[in-house]
Amino acid sequence: MKKVMKIFVLLITIVLFGCSCGRANLENDVDKFIQKRFNDTDSTKTAKETNGKEIFAILKKDLFLQNVSKSLVKVMGNEGNKVIVRLASDTEDKIKEQIEAINEAIVCNAQAIIISPADDVALIDSLKKAQDGGIKIITMDSSVNSEVAKSKGLKLPPFLHIDNDKAFYEGVKSLGKTIEGSSEVLMILGDQNTIPGQKRKEGGLRALGEMPSLKISAIEDGKWSLKNGYEIAKKYLVSNPNIKVIICGNDQMALGAAQYVNEAKLKGITITGFDAMPDAKKAVTEGRLLYTIEQSADGYAKKAQDTINKLINGKNVQSDVIVETRIINK
Repeated sequence: MKKVMKIFVLLITIVLFGCSCGRANLENDVDKFIQKRFNDTDSTKTAKETNGKEIFAILKKDLFLQNVSKSLVKVMGNEGNKVIVRLASDTEDKIKEQIEAINEAIVCNAQAIIISPADDVALIDSLKKAQDGGIKIITMDSSVNSEVAKSKGLKLPPFLHIDNDKAFYEGVKSLGKTIEGSSEVLMILGDQNTIPGQKRKEGGLRALGEMPSLKISAIEDGKWSLKNGYEIAKKYLVSNPNIKVIICGNDQMALGAAQYVNEAKLKGITITGFDAMPDAKKAVTEGRLLYTIEQSADGYAKKAQDTINKLINGKNVQSDVIVETRIINK
């Protein structure tokens, strides 16, 4: 009876869901299901391990990180690794989804996890379990809380990131070469509950503090959203026609602001972006954005591969691994 049921459940699961880490682990999961179903505590079945070559990329679902995931697949695939991408939805379920993806990596006996944490605390227990199982971990774009990680026994993973403060500072500072006379400024920032959002704000404020001709009129959190960029730009440009500069924390918000400016047929508005997404680079070429700042997806992927190789070979890895940026303008 159990044998028949195992075959049935296994076939249905393969057809409906498949398994990213191989049939052996799927059989093990089915064994556990059957054992629980029949309360068979004497079962001696054990899981066959996979070859451990899988690398899980567990990232937040935004356009830039989606591009990074594609670069990871390309760059690491050339090294003979299988990259399994899991993009958490932009909903309240994103933490749960990332925990499930970490557990999947553990079941698959993955070689490494590259993760952009949706929360700096909630994933630490799961990451500790993975680390204890020998899985190498690196964080990307955002990291985990170092104090909480230490208290729970998680060895802090290497953190791949750009210098958001410096990159945003340099971009805003370059406005001094372009903007003539005085102007009021609207800042539409990324999610202020995230490290990148906070650091870009700090860099932008530092640069504006060195340019008295640019006066901050308003600062809003646009949560990285194109829609929010559009609505915030509309709100402030309608109420304050003296705003001539809109500094945005990413390309999506910048493109949203540019969309409103175009629809309202406004002239003389300077808008800046960040991320160098294809649509933003096109907007720079067309003059709808002054500049965008490139953080290379391929650069992230190459740094990730190099860092994982060092971890696997027991070599020293810096706690902060910096990916370079550059300003893209006409």
